Amino acid sequence: MLKVFNVTSDSNIGGAGKCVLTYAKYHDRSKIDLSVVIPTGSLLEPALKELKTRYFALPNYADKSLSFKGIKEFYRLFQKERPQIVHTHGSLSARIAARLAGVDRIIYTRHCVFEPKPFLTTPIGKWVSRLTTKLFTDRIIAVAEAAKDNIVAEGVYPDYITVVKNGVEPLSPADPTVISALREKYHFKEGDFVTALVARLHKVKGHEYYIQAAKIFKEKGLPIKCFIAGTGDEEENLKQLANDLDVTDYVVFAGFVSNVSEIMSMIDLQINASYGTEATSLSLLEGMSLHKPAVVTDFGGNPGVIYPEKNGLLVPIKDGDALAKAVIRIYENEALRNRFIRGAQEVFEKEFRAEIMTRNIEQVYFDVMGGKV
Repeated sequence: MLKVFNVTSDSNIGGAGKCVLTYAKYHDRSKIDLSVVIPTGSLLEPALKELKTRYFALPNYADKSLSFKGIKEFYRLFQKERPQIVHTHGSLSARIAARLAGVDRIIYTRHCVFEPKPFLTTPIGKWVSRLTTKLFTDRIIAVAEAAKDNIVAEGVYPDYITVVKNGVEPLSPADPTVISALREKYHFKEGDFVTALVARLHKVKGHEYYIQAAKIFKEKGLPIKCFIAGTGDEEENLKQLANDLDVTDYVVFAGFVSNVSEIMSMIDLQINASYGTEATSLSLLEGMSLHKPAVVTDFGGNPGVIYPEKNGLLVPIKDGDALAKAVIRIYENEALRNRFIRGAQEVFEKEFRAEIMTRNIEQVYFDVMGGKV
């Protein structure tokens, strides 16, 4: 039995937290003795209780990669519990403490895609990055090839990195009566082709280009509607943009939605317009589990999820015209749309089920331990 501690510094449930919860649910209990470490007061706590997963809530490190007080907390915990593997999701403090405590192997998952800081691309910066990795990490998991590329650009040797794509539980399709009620609630008419962008309303998510595409749909007289689910600091700016472009009848701002399976069941096509941080969008995976194709930007991990002419289309970043053209192409071509629907189902079942991600993570565990369980 391999004793593994998963550590997250997130106090909210973001992408990393969802991956931790998914792993906790699907891990092989006959081989893995799992514990999860979370910040005191983390929103992950109720979910871990529901999963009956052993967890430890520690102070002094919430939402921080490096906290010296956090290092002390982790060190005491690891000294007492003696895990064989510490797998962190963004906490350098836990990695430092794990090394000091003599933990056998330390793993770190990079969940985001972002351009390396200029210093890390210099010879000295790359040397520092390689040294830090060697001191405090035995293996890095990247959730997308693009994330791996970022890490390599920072100077880390590729053989330190294993790509493990995210996985999710398939959503349950909503009942037709529920779908009908939702479409009525959001004022969608019979014959409307409903697209949706489900993401935080932050600048790099590209909502403004989605709204620009809505203007093109309206100008062409096409019943292609835009559904925006999420909240964030760009909400007022985006609503003002929709008003300025006179597309408030084409764009629905739904705010935070908890009924993701119902929303995904209601729509015809997913949109991802991101141009920053996107690694593997869990919303895209959830939509694919309901056989929803997508139009996405060619940024970050998106090309590793949506394969052109298979389960959707790729478009350049920051290009509302290209986004609109791709959506219109799918709307106007029923045969193409049906092919993408089949492709979404096939790709999800082959690559993105929760069980697949979990087994791949565990293979990393076994590999770093030399096959010893």
